[in-house]
Amino acid sequence: MNRSLRVLIAAGGTGGHVYPGIAMAEAFIEKFPECEVRFVGTTRGLENRLVPEAGYTLEHVRASRVKNAGIAARLAALFRLPLGIWDARRILTKFKPNLIVSVGGYSAAPTVVAAWLSRIPSVAIEPNAIPGLTNRVLGRLAGRILLGFEQAASWFKQSKVCVTGVPLRAAAVQALTAAAESVRNQNQSAQILVFGGSQGARFLNERMAPTLKGLNVTVLHQTGEADEALTRQRYEEAGLKANVRPYIDDMAAAYANADLAVTRAGASTVAELATAGLPSLLVPFPFAADDHQASNAAALEKAGAAKMVRQEDWNDDDIRDWITGLLSEGQRLEVMASSARSVSHHEASIRAVDACINLLEQRGTRLLSLVA
Repeated sequence: MNRSLRVLIAAGGTGGHVYPGIAMAEAFIEKFPECEVRFVGTTRGLENRLVPEAGYTLEHVRASRVKNAGIAARLAALFRLPLGIWDARRILTKFKPNLIVSVGGYSAAPTVVAAWLSRIPSVAIEPNAIPGLTNRVLGRLAGRILLGFEQAASWFKQSKVCVTGVPLRAAAVQALTAAAESVRNQNQSAQILVFGGSQGARFLNERMAPTLKGLNVTVLHQTGEADEALTRQRYEEAGLKANVRPYIDDMAAAYANADLAVTRAGASTVAELATAGLPSLLVPFPFAADDHQASNAAALEKAGAAKMVRQEDWNDDDIRDWITGLLSEGQRLEVMASSARSVSHHEASIRAVDACINLLEQRGTRLLSLVA
């Protein structure tokens, strides 16, 4: 029997999982206006704020961390897995989705396992250059694996792999593309954008002011709530012009006004930098699972769009000299910007949705929203 498309997206924990999930939801509805999308997460992650704000229903399963957890926490997580699968089966029975899309987070494993047991097709999205443990396992159950980086392909069965790029929301892509095409006022001092995700990056909060001391630059620095006052004080003591904020609401404008970004190397951040065509100094978070941020940064550095510096290798004087040289040579900045744009995936969300629909068609699923 033909029926409309229903998609259940498993995404939670951090913004790096939730935002690509919301991008996928928007892309499904843009292509198929009658499509119904719901999310599944846990009761603890950012999904509990971000998903309802985006206008989607959020269901919950019982799940918790296994990777990088203590023995007691791992045992508790393994005990919760059957409970989470039970929760997911209940959601599948009620919602009756045609497709599961897993973007990561604690809810991914029980949801994909429940889908496999229920013979519902699933797609796993792996945004990082080094796949996480969950996706390495779930890749065996998923019908398609959509990658943000080609480097991750070797971890999976090649017949399942499709390199789409990291899904970004359509409004973000439009704004970032406009940022890439914007022309800065050359009479202004160089603009440096510093950020480390929604919570900030304490290392950058501590090191940027002494590193930039003495340079003719203006800084926009997103610190997170905890370090705002102390970071502002550091810039004042260094005699630097800095706009210090706990959070930046309009990242596209921040990208458009910047000559250089100094930031971590999460998958969505790297994708945004490429789309905005913004040269960057990437400092991978040293405790990221499997050191995946270093691999993300290395990919952008290999393309000529960024410089990677590991946190333990940071030297204030060396970084100051590199930034000084870069900003004094406009052509180097232009080359890096062009290199960034060359590896961007503007249509990642659209390509990802097309790959999902292709899987459904191969499985013989006939949907009203596809055949109307």
